[in-house]
Amino acid sequence: MNPQDVIEAYYAKKKSAKAGRTRPVLDWSVTPYRDCESLGDTCMLTDLLDVSGGVIAPHSQSRHFRPLFTRTHHPLGEFNALQVEIWRAWTTYDLGPGHVLQRVRRLFGIRPDPLPKPSLRTLSHRVKGRVIVHLEPGGGVEWQRKHVHPRAREFYPEHLDSLRAFAHERKDLEFVTVGGKSLHWCRHEHTPDAAALVDVMGSAEWFIGLCSGPSHIAAAMGLKSIVVVNFPDPRKLIMPALVDIETHDMEWLYPQNVHLHEDASGPLVPKFSKRNLHRAFDGDVYPFWRHDWLGLVNDFQPAQS
Repeated sequence: MNPQDVIEAYYAKKKSAKAGRTRPVLDWSVTPYRDCESLGDTCMLTDLLDVSGGVIAPHSQSRHFRPLFTRTHHPLGEFNALQVEIWRAWTTYDLGPGHVLQRVRRLFGIRPDPLPKPSLRTLSHRVKGRVIVHLEPGGGVEWQRKHVHPRAREFYPEHLDSLRAFAHERKDLEFVTVGGKSLHWCRHEHTPDAAALVDVMGSAEWFIGLCSGPSHIAAAMGLKSIVVVNFPDPRKLIMPALVDIETHDMEWLYPQNVHLHEDASGPLVPKFSKRNLHRAFDGDVYPFWRHDWLGLVNDFQPAQS
């Protein structure tokens, strides 16, 4: 199987759900903000500060905002009275395909990085073999369980045995949980704020968990991440997303990550199991810890409207 053939064949006849809408380009003096308390949404603001060299000054009322921005590469400047809410922008305008970070870059006239990731630094040193585990859902899960999937962003109890058995077999790895939910067979790290969480996660090599705030920090830290999902349908979970067809939650998933699905398997996404955890760690699950296909998001030509 050639992954590029699978990706391009899937999107070849897809049309953007936002085709025909405008593609505004904002001046860098405009302040991007996110009207949301969640850690993941706050992480989305860090990339613009970094890529603009500190010129674009984001803003948020989230309790995570100030602690998180102590771990950015540029000091946070004063925000402008002229602001744009980035969720409204990427849902209102045609900002092209890919991850939220790639779309928001286009809003400010910046070419997307094929490797989307929040921009954060850590005060920690990497510990070989350390794995961060986080099995709690992110924000918006109540709405998702009502409208998208009855068990949205739930790590199924029946899969805990597989994860524990995998950890037991991997004596070369150290498993550490973060967040409010600990596992008796893991060491737990308490993190009082987002800055502390960045430093704990920055000490690791790997991440296993759901699509939640720590998964975005894992991307920022360059961890090899195995993200466990139960939506969208694995047959539609084809990344990088080359056309904005509004598959729910796809814009939040990082194309450099391995994804394992709790309900079924698809052409690029196996079903969650102990065996597939081993395969993922060994580089035998797409994208095989490689970045070969990420550039397609900037070069692919979708079907015409």
